[in-house]
Amino acid sequence: MTGALPPLRPDLAVEHGPPEWDGAPSWTLHDRIRNRFFRIGWIERAMLRAWSAGTPAAVATAAAAETGAAIAPDSVADFARFLIGNELVQASPPVPGRQAAWRQALHSYLFFRIPLGSPDRLVAAAVPVLVPLLRTPAVLVALAAIALFGAVQTLRQWEVFAATLPPMSTPDGLALFGVMAALSGVVHEFGHAVAARAFGSRVGTVGIAVIVMVPTLYTEASDTWRLRSGRQRVAVGLAGIAAETLLAVLALAVWSLLPEGAGRSAAVTLATTALATTLAINLNPFLRFDGYFLLSDLWGVANLQERAFALFRWHLRRLLFGIAAPPPEALPPRLHVALTAWAAIAIPIRAALYFGIAVLVYRSVFKLAGIALFAVEFGWFLVRPCWGEGRQWWALRGSMRPRRLALTLGSTACGLAALVLPWGGAVDLPAVVEAGRHARLFPPQSGRVAASHIVLGATVAEGEILLDLDAPDLQRRLADVDLRLGAAQWQVDHAMAQTAAGESIRVDEEALAALHRERAAVEGQLARLRIAAPHAGTVVERDATVLPGRWLAASAAVAEVADLSSCRVVAYVDEGELARLRAGAGGRFYADDLGAAPVAVTLARIDAVAARVLDDPLFAADRGGAIAVRRTERGASPAQAVFGARFDVVDATDCRQRRRGTVVVDANAASRAGSVLRQAIRLFNEESGL
Repeated sequence: MTGALPPLRPDLAVEHGPPEWDGAPSWTLHDRIRNRFFRIGWIERAMLRAWSAGTPAAVATAAAAETGAAIAPDSVADFARFLIGNELVQASPPVPGRQAAWRQALHSYLFFRIPLGSPDRLVAAAVPVLVPLLRTPAVLVALAAIALFGAVQTLRQWEVFAATLPPMSTPDGLALFGVMAALSGVVHEFGHAVAARAFGSRVGTVGIAVIVMVPTLYTEASDTWRLRSGRQRVAVGLAGIAAETLLAVLALAVWSLLPEGAGRSAAVTLATTALATTLAINLNPFLRFDGYFLLSDLWGVANLQERAFALFRWHLRRLLFGIAAPPPEALPPRLHVALTAWAAIAIPIRAALYFGIAVLVYRSVFKLAGIALFAVEFGWFLVRPCWGEGRQWWALRGSMRPRRLALTLGSTACGLAALVLPWGGAVDLPAVVEAGRHARLFPPQSGRVAASHIVLGATVAEGEILLDLDAPDLQRRLADVDLRLGAAQWQVDHAMAQTAAGESIRVDEEALAALHRERAAVEGQLARLRIAAPHAGTVVERDATVLPGRWLAASAAVAEVADLSSCRVVAYVDEGELARLRAGAGGRFYADDLGAAPVAVTLARIDAVAARVLDDPLFAADRGGAIAVRRTERGASPAQAVFGARFDVVDATDCRQRRRGTVVVDANAASRAGSVLRQAIRLFNEESGL
């Protein structure tokens, strides 16, 4: 910018701001029409005072004379672009075209506010009551006692507390969480408003901010930018968190005193929601919530995110291309390192958050709209910043050092080659080693133990009786059937003695036959109460509580018999790895027990159909296994398609106890990029229904 500078808007106001990290004065530029605030330094303040000079060169000369600092016309031009970009100059508004309308619609979708009104009068009336009350020592001691009581009661009854929390998978539970989150948000924003009003700041509107289709409450308290004390701004930032924490403390103290019912569930949900939002969201310094602004005030760094990201980009360009540009700003070494570290942590956290939001939006609507909205989220939050940085790299290509550029390009080429070229001739599979034949023994029905012949470690033959059960109800039923059978037999004999019995004999004979069938069925049930070994083997597990006289349920396993003459390994293969495996491939089984030696195995077969239910609980992720599952009425259903595989054990091993571990199988080399592409195509086919 070399021509005349646009004139400033006459409604702007400049006020003293808090000192910078190095003690330098700062000013607050107030846009009174939009009630927006911008923090500027002493050099920018001098530029504004000399703005009437008209050109960047004249403004730079006048500002340099006032401050004694060397100010280049380019710095004035950069500041002018900042003012123009934030609509702080007298310029004719651009005519909205197609691109402007598209951007406006996009910004409206990503973020918009619904103001509900101003609580300034209510807050002003509450401040004289709440502030002195919360400063009273007796009240603070009482709150500390309540917090201690709630914490102790929750820790003592943690199982009850966790069981009282309603599941979010049900409509009622989801609605309760929504109501409690709204209540927690109201208290949070009220805390901010009270603290701001207590320090003399005006409280603006309150309302609902919709961030990527997710509603959240907000309080417009930008007037706190006028506070020159860093402690006051920190107090305003902490007030919302403190109010929400106080609400959670009261809920924790109350829930254990309430009877079972909706009131207790509501208290538990409120405590959980308030603590979760406070710790995971509001106090997180890497998201632009209270924790971020608190960190900004504590470090004395305004616009922390922009300045930290600028430092990170500067370091990245130096590291990758050796660009010898000066840093964006001169900072003390410790603050320089802190801002760079903050950016290095915040970037991956926000990338993961944005990707999660994109997936959430995709899942929230029908598929066609979900795909479009996912593309918008992914492109705006992830692709657009990377594309912008790439354009900057291209613009700076003349400043790159050839050696550093060659090193970066070579490393990138090696990384791409590692992704594209096939390598890695092994596949890791979750597995369990067990006996070749094994069976768990269950009572066919509930009954009382008459005699137990189960001895741990004993060798048993096929058909050998291990447990005798007694069922008094079956014995009574058998006696009743015998009585009715005797009466029916007498009736048939008596009818046959009558010469004119005729048709009645056939009826009596059918009744007699039915009773014989009923007796045979009862005898069959009694015979099943004698539990025998289904095959020859060794008793490797037994329930030590199975003693004579004890009642057993039908679902209670009493013993396990295994044929230890042979062992096998059972595993599950992900669908994307099927093409890499072949029958007869060798491998090794590594038990989770680090003291166990690896076992050589050979792949025998892979099931042709994906497993619908995991029969073995050792594989389920919610039981400590490696396969993610969804609990359904049928059991543990794999979240992704997996196929059962069987391995023959080559080396001798002890499979007396079933052990969980991993099988490393020799497989065909594969490209990592190809695997990702196949997974993406499979996911697209599943989600699109093609």
